[in-house]
Amino acid sequence: MGNSAQYVVLCEDLQTQVFIRRALIRRGAHPRRIQLVALPASDEGAGDAYVATHYPKQAEAHRSRAAHTLASLIVHIDADPANSVSARMTRLDQALAAAHMPPRASQERIAYLVPKRNIETWLHFYLDGPPIDETTEYAKYRSRESDCWPAAEAFSDDAASNTVPPHAPPSLIAGLSEFRRIL
Repeated sequence: MGNSAQYVVLCEDLQTQVFIRRALIRRGAHPRRIQLVALPASDEGAGDAYVATHYPKQAEAHRSRAAHTLASLIVHIDADPANSVSARMTRLDQALAAAHMPPRASQERIAYLVPKRNIETWLHFYLDGPPIDETTEYAKYRSRESDCWPAAEAFSDDAASNTVPPHAPPSLIAGLSEFRRIL
């Protein structure tokens, strides 16, 4: 990662936006080089639908930027209790197909971060330690979103060092691998 790289973050909620931004800064991204796509308005419905709808436009813009600069797109969508991580990734892939766009290529700097249940699962794993499961609804950090900074930094460090913390939930392991796509 470097200061000249550009990062675009498309996610469902403020907590995840804070988490990803802090993880990028930990890896050396200059804060001014991180673009946070507007969050869904409360009247726009579910955050996952918002992300799936906006992803093709962001992917197209990313591909245009990546042709002439080091650019990364980080896409977050929760795998709530009714969906698996792979189903959510497939949903993102299908959004590209529906827009008549090529699928995400293995060498593209597009990362899918898909916490099972929601981002609080990962936060509580890093902040409180295992055991943790991906079905429990962990407490939100409303109005204290920056409390996640130690978790974001640990996530970023684990991704950079290719470390899988003991007892990490499967979605976190997948998220670490995805985050390495942009390092």
